[in-house]
Amino acid sequence: AAPVAPPPAPAAPGLVALPSAPEPPPEPPEEEPEQAEAIPEPVPEPEPEEPPPELADVSVPQSAVPRRRPDDIPELPPRREPRREPPPQTARSEQSDRGQSNRTSQGQNAQRAAGSGGSSQAGKGRSAERVSGPSRAEIDQIRRWGAQLQQRIARAQRMPRDARDVSGMAIVEFTISTGGQLLSVRVKRSSGDPRLDKAALAAVRNARLPAAPRGVTGNSQLFEVPLTFEWR
Repeated sequence: AAPVAPPPAPAAPGLVALPSAPEPPPEPPEEEPEQAEAIPEPVPEPEPEEPPPELADVSVPQSAVPRRRPDDIPELPPRREPRREPPPQTARSEQSDRGQSNRTSQGQNAQRAAGSGGSSQAGKGRSAERVSGPSRAEIDQIRRWGAQLQQRIARAQRMPRDARDVSGMAIVEFTISTGGQLLSVRVKRSSGDPRLDKAALAAVRNARLPAAPRGVTGNSQLFEVPLTFEWR
């Protein structure tokens, strides 16, 4: 058989069993203070912006434009001059021949003599047999001789009676020896009237022509004489 539990012990006299005090309720958690909602401040309306002032067109002078300084300009490589070769010997000889030809032509041009006879133009003379040019002293003597011939021919010039209603100028070319002898004469340029041309030839043939002064070499000289005919 199962064992029987003993009965409970009697309570002590005069003691009353008190019920156990109830546990105090838990304290509610502290509530965080509610943050006051921030009221947004009114945003001021932006003021209307003033338009920027218009800028006047300012023309920049040419001098105000910056230019490149000489230091900024790149240096160019030095230019090499081509080497000059000496002219060939043939060019020098041609130049010498050309100078000799010029001197000869100058001498021939210088042989023309100037005269101041009965015409406004001067008589011209050149050597008929000369090859080399004359000296300056001889040229002066030829001019002196030409002036004398011009005067003598002008004295012998006559206006044809049957040609008093015309006028003109004829150029006569003649050759004279250094002794004063007339060798040849012809009309080089006609006056336009045969009567005046005939009178011009007669003036040269009838004139007393002087001999050449001292210093004029050669056997003969060629002259050109202009003769003007007009009725006065």
